[in-house]
Order: sequence, then C-alpha cells, then structure tokens
Amino acid sequence: MLNLRIDKVWLPNEHTVTREIAEARNSVCVAALDAFGNVILVRHYRQPVGEFLLELPAGGIEPNEQPLDAANRELEEETGFIAKYMTLESFFWATPGISTDGMYAYSAKDLELHEQLTQDDENIDVVHVNLDKVRLLISAGKIRDGKTIALLNLILIKSI
Repeated sequence: MLNLRIDKVWLPNEHTVTREIAEARNSVCVAALDAFGNVILVRHYRQPVGEFLLELPAGGIEPNEQPLDAANRELEEETGFIAKYMTLESFFWATPGISTDGMYAYSAKDLELHEQLTQDDENIDVVHVNLDKVRLLISAGKIRDGKTIALLNLILIKSI
C-alpha cells in the first residue's frame, strides 16, 4: 500500500538535496448529489488526526481497477448509494510535497439507495448536507478534509 524512499535531487540552483517520498497508489473521491440538492458526506474516524471528520466518500484504487470503477465501489461501500451518472471533475495531487498519491475527483447524481457495505475496520455515518450549507461548514471549519474542501468548492463554483 505504501513504499518509502529517499531521493537525491539536483536543483536548478546547483544544490543537491534529499527528499523523502511516500509512494502511494492513486485514489478517488466522490461528491454525490441526491434529488433534494444534498451532498452525501460521511462522518469517519481518522486515527492519524485522532478525530471524526466530515468528508466525501473516498478510497484507494485497487491494482488493475479503473478510477471510475473505484469511485462507484467506494460510493456504494461507504454510503450504500449507487449512481446512475458519474462525471470526472478533476484530477489533483493529494500531497505533492511528500507523496505520489494522485486523486480522481468525481461528481455523481441520480442516486439509488442500496446497502452500505462498510468494511470491518470502518465505522461510517452517512450525512446528507444541503449544498447551500456546505459553504458555511467549510468556512466555519466544520469540514476540514482537504479533498472534500477541494471537490466541494469545485462543485460550488461550477453551480454559479
């Protein structure tokens, strides 16, 4: 899942520096919008920061899996929803200063509720938030996950 390496880098200013790199597989995140103008978020405990975060469904792309398939899988696993339409909104580097992890950001609509398929190590609550309220949650610091802020702001900008 993760490989660590140290690179020696020759900079244009003729200095040599070392950089610690975390090689990680790419991942996906999904902003799913229901018929009532709500975005589907998950409240998920994140051990590295020691708190529950309100975030978009997301996860790693498995070996030999296409990003779109991973987005559909993650949405269903974490929320129980299946989307009829999924659109690639963006690709961005999650933490380019330290990691090779790239993220495919999708929007989803025309949702159908099935069964949440969380894994044994996940404790996820599904939260429906009106898209108009998202801006307030971000500005108030209630949504603090980077991928969630990035994709939701992109969705908000496109809806203007």
